[in-house]
Amino acid sequence: MTNKNPTFLTIIYCLAIAIYLFGIIFFPHLDILFMGSIFIVSIFLIVFRQKLTLRINSNLIMLSLFVMISCFGLLLNSNIAYEHWKYVCTLIIVMLMFINLESLTDWPEVLIDYVIKISSIFIMGGILQIVSVPLLNSINARHLSQQHYSDALDYIYNDVLVGFTQNPAIIGFFICLVLYYTFIKFYNTSTKMINKYFYLIAFLFLYYLLFLTAKRGFLAFSIVIISYLIFRISKRKYLIIFPFIIFAGLFTLFLVKSQIGQDILLRSMNAEDITTGRLQFYEIVWNSFKESPIIGQGTYSTKEIIPINNAHNIYLQVLREQGIIGFSVFILTIIYNFVKTDRLIANLNQKKIINFLLMSQVMQLLFILWGFTGNPLYDNYPLVIYIIGIAISSQIARKIKANEISETVMSHN
Repeated sequence: MTNKNPTFLTIIYCLAIAIYLFGIIFFPHLDILFMGSIFIVSIFLIVFRQKLTLRINSNLIMLSLFVMISCFGLLLNSNIAYEHWKYVCTLIIVMLMFINLESLTDWPEVLIDYVIKISSIFIMGGILQIVSVPLLNSINARHLSQQHYSDALDYIYNDVLVGFTQNPAIIGFFICLVLYYTFIKFYNTSTKMINKYFYLIAFLFLYYLLFLTAKRGFLAFSIVIISYLIFRISKRKYLIIFPFIIFAGLFTLFLVKSQIGQDILLRSMNAEDITTGRLQFYEIVWNSFKESPIIGQGTYSTKEIIPINNAHNIYLQVLREQGIIGFSVFILTIIYNFVKTDRLIANLNQKKIINFLLMSQVMQLLFILWGFTGNPLYDNYPLVIYIIGIAISSQIARKIKANEISETVMSHN
């Protein structure tokens, strides 16, 4: 990529996204305020930059279609509540983010840096929980609502890592981002050996913190994502087996030797349903989908049949709510971006650009894999990270097409 410095406008917009991302997590009860702020900033940027070129590409078409289908899906609901509007507004906001990021240039490094810094703040909260629970509680009591603070206390007193958040899934998500960023830095960056040791130690510590969240999904995803990163970074693909064995051994060691690892094993082996009730949700959602398979049952209507609001599987939930039409657009968006990013990684040899693309793929994979067990489409922060991920890939692809990235394409052997 051309070595241009990002413009002032680019830095400001990236900072606005970072503040929005931090705000909706650190002050979850004020999420509407931060949503409104980033919406205004995004609209202002579009209006202010009168020469903004709306780049009509596959991503924008698919995102626009999904937003329109979701808006139409509101009409199918018999009772449109606050949560329905909030979800649709979130979709509109992330689409505006994508439009603005598409029009700006030279922002990936800036925005990735902001995301890692924000993630590190929440990781510091996890470390503080290990060092001083009373101090953490005093901080959380000031920035969390009473209900969120109560939720955080329940996890803290059960020795589950939550840090400055009210749910281990939130801090687990941000630990994963920094974990994979650290791995990329360790494995695919030419640096001094002392820096390599630093990245290795940081990786091991972050992986230990991930275990403390007791999130089995993120632990399982880590094996898949690390294996993918090794496969894509390694020139000799057959050598992937050696780091994979080492990483699998590390995973097993943490699982067997740590107290939290043993708790995870006991919870998994002693449970009558290892999915902790998810299979029952899936069956309910699937049966409901069959009643209206083409256009679905209505946007965000799953809360009417499942008391916890979401099905803990975004693919089944989209299928039920938006029907085959909406699901087709959604799954096509995911597959298209993953394949496009993977091909870019395979065909380029500039390490800096490849590292941007690897982070893009990490952001996408976290969203895709978590979608099988959680609600990343319906939780604000993972959806924002996913949009950033596909925007990174889209911008690099555009620069290649415009010949702003030169002498980087390798011939296939």
